[in-house]
Amino acid sequence: MRGLTYEAYGERAQVQLDALADEVTQRYPAATAVWLEHRTGDLAVGETAVVVGVSAGHRDDAFVAARWAIDELKSNVAIWKQEHWATGGTSWPGSPD
Repeated sequence: MRGLTYEAYGERAQVQLDALADEVTQRYPAATAVWLEHRTGDLAVGETAVVVGVSAGHRDDAFVAARWAIDELKSNVAIWKQEHWATGGTSWPGSPD
């Protein structure tokens, strides 16, 4: 792979990220703060695409909440990934092509 492009339905994606952050604090009461951010545009292999930050009194609580948040973000937020291959082709993972 030579790179990635992330596209988002901007207004919808931000509303979904905000709602997801709220849901994390509801599902995981030990989570005292949540930060979710996802980049869009072209990224090189290895560049940071997403940040999920959760603060809690105990790190295990933060890790559990963050794991749930990243899984939900990847499944439900209106952000899509296009993979660019060294051979010149591209693909959208999860698309029915």
